[in-house]
Amino acid sequence: MPLVAKQPVSILSYRVDPEGVLALVRELAPGARAEGDDSTWRLLEVPATSPSRPRPSRPSPSAPSPLVLTHVPESYRGETWASTVGALRERCKGFPPTGRTSEVVRALSGVGFRLDLGPGCVVDLDDTDHDQHSAIVLAVAEHLDAFLLTPSSVRDHRGRVLIGDDPCDPEALLPAGSDSMPNRELLATIADGDGRRDPSPVRVARRALALAAVSSRAFLEQMDPGKVDLDVEHARLRGWAECVDLSDELEPDEWQLLQAPVSYVDERDAVDAAWRLEGLTVLSWALERSELPPYDAMVKPTELYPSIAFLDPDADAILTNKATLVARHEIECAHRRLFTVRWRIRELRRTGESLDLTTAPTVTRAGSLDFSGCRLIDGELAIGRLPIDVTPADQVKRVDDIVLERLLALQWLLDGGTYSHISLPI
Repeated sequence: MPLVAKQPVSILSYRVDPEGVLALVRELAPGARAEGDDSTWRLLEVPATSPSRPRPSRPSPSAPSPLVLTHVPESYRGETWASTVGALRERCKGFPPTGRTSEVVRALSGVGFRLDLGPGCVVDLDDTDHDQHSAIVLAVAEHLDAFLLTPSSVRDHRGRVLIGDDPCDPEALLPAGSDSMPNRELLATIADGDGRRDPSPVRVARRALALAAVSSRAFLEQMDPGKVDLDVEHARLRGWAECVDLSDELEPDEWQLLQAPVSYVDERDAVDAAWRLEGLTVLSWALERSELPPYDAMVKPTELYPSIAFLDPDADAILTNKATLVARHEIECAHRRLFTVRWRIRELRRTGESLDLTTAPTVTRAGSLDFSGCRLIDGELAIGRLPIDVTPADQVKRVDDIVLERLLALQWLLDGGTYSHISLPI
């Protein structure tokens, strides 16, 4: 790798460990001096003459300067951290595009800890044999399994270029867990304590786009390669997902599904992902872009996808500009009605008996029921044109799957959090 000029460096990691960094630097450079206690120190200075690990020396035309690491705890614990991460991602998109750009940008979305070199402090990550300070920076990066961000590149914990103006190193590695850890922007929507953070209209719009990408990718597994060029369609879908910048919203499993070559996806995973279409219909309804279908009717992709501008390069702007949601009480009402349908299916499986819903209690151990959304035949819940107690089992199972996916979406609209982590009482 060609020698480059010394540069300022930021250390970014998933692991938050100011105490461990301080202990490591003191071990490598006993003369290191910190301002503050072990967890809230703000400045860590390593004198130029510190007896760090032995390194070959060479004459320097100027007096050496100390290595300074700065640490601002409130920056990554505060509400502005998401904006900071967003700015980092945008900065990285300015580098020449490569096949790794999207995965690096997405992985950066999950960082939760940051250290910087002090003002005017620079290191040469390509010459650690002669730059003792860069050796310490790399030791810290290795301890944290961190990214190293310079003005010209994003590097791994060993200083190898992932993306940037410099040539990329094929051996450079993303941090462990970058493909399995929900990013901070998703986790930030989880409620603190007993509080509640409903997803914002913009967040709902972004999740709708993600579910469209995921379900569409799953449908590629079901298409006939003799009639459709699946590789072309896959490339088109991935290109759209990058165009509308879904890297922050896609969860790890969703991201991996989207990237996987056609026919290399586990059948069960593909089926589960295809069912996300029923969750998408709820989000489209909540965004006031379509009607909510009957509980026993599967939504049609050809009718649903246009409602959220699927495959339109301007879909993000179309959905998020002036995005609004139906009132919360409408979401609660829809949730209660679908919950009632699922309760009836569970009761039928438990007892095998018919039930007159016109006389059934509206309060059960499972929760409050609302039969106003149910179609009835002789007092019994209808599935299509039949009462549920005489409906074929496979049709009842299909309705149960429809209702489950829609309930998950409604529960997420009420509670927020990571979509795949939503659970229901029954």
